[in-house]
Amino acid sequence: MGKFACNLTPRPRTAAVFPLGVELLSACILTGCTVKPDGDTAQSLAKSDSGLVCTTPTWDLGEVLVKGKAADFEHSCRVENRSAQPVKIREVQSDCGCLLGKKGKDYAQTIEPGGATDIKVTISVFGPPGKFRKMILVRDEANGALALSFVGSRAISNMLYINLEKLNFVAMTLGGSNIIHLVLSRYDGSVVKFRDLIADECPVRLDGEPTIVLRNDVVLRKNCECVELPVRLDLKSQPVGPFKSKFTVRTDSADKTTAELDVDLEAMIVEAKTPWLPSVFVQRLERGETVERPLTNDGANVDCSALLSTYDGDRSIQIDLVRPSPDGKAASPPRIRIGRPHDSTASGLARGTLILRTAGSMEESVTPISIAVFLPR
Repeated sequence: MGKFACNLTPRPRTAAVFPLGVELLSACILTGCTVKPDGDTAQSLAKSDSGLVCTTPTWDLGEVLVKGKAADFEHSCRVENRSAQPVKIREVQSDCGCLLGKKGKDYAQTIEPGGATDIKVTISVFGPPGKFRKMILVRDEANGALALSFVGSRAISNMLYINLEKLNFVAMTLGGSNIIHLVLSRYDGSVVKFRDLIADECPVRLDGEPTIVLRNDVVLRKNCECVELPVRLDLKSQPVGPFKSKFTVRTDSADKTTAELDVDLEAMIVEAKTPWLPSVFVQRLERGETVERPLTNDGANVDCSALLSTYDGDRSIQIDLVRPSPDGKAASPPRIRIGRPHDSTASGLARGTLILRTAGSMEESVTPISIAVFLPR
């Protein structure tokens, strides 16, 4: 393992959750968001327009071995005021928006000319092997900002991971059931000995026996033994709408810190019968072009008096709902308008999900419609 930066002290991982707020004492840099450092990260000086200065703005953690949930480290950042006026610190913020607050303050809010203060920073390192680079901004009341960076590399370890970011069962009907096959592996390619699946508050179960599979790891350059698990989600009493939960996969590992893995899952629960199309596909959409597509099966009649829609997905396309109008000039039944800006530079397949909500006499109905649009260069 590489050497840690000077004054960097490891501390045990805790399960405490701290409130977010402006009264911030430290920034939590969650380095699971991987960004590779660009070239030489060493800098001799960083300064803001207001006169805040840090003589060592980049700290190299070296190689960090991540096992279990995360590896946490603390560091003190010395910030000086080299201006002729007092500078008041407004907040300390990480570039991923993750803030860690504590009671009280252990740095000076106002730094007098020629003065300095130490800002304690917590770096929480987790995620797959590879290089990372994160940043915090020390903002002052005069809108100045001092940028401080943290770089390093996550070592290859025997941590568990799956082939999917999360298990997304997409649209499922009330009382329905579906299976997703997930592959359980270790980053160092060591053998996975599956034990069981724990789902106390989640309606999932194994649908059949685990299967041993081999994968060709491009980093390790060898075939690695993994376990494929058929995971079934059964929906019985859950309400219509978004559904999120999690379960735990356990292995027979002697290393307790890497014996288990928590897996997130989600689904959109819809009514069994729906007039809406499950998906809309546009084969080709040029720059500046707009097309309309129907949203119902064979022009099915739907009550659009309380129809709402939201879109979540690729922002290189513009999505609008076209409602029927009283004078009959608009398309009926409802249609979707898909547009591509003239200045669009994106290409390839743009994907997203249109969420339709219709309110009936007794309850709300939620329907997801998958959107796929091919954008030529």
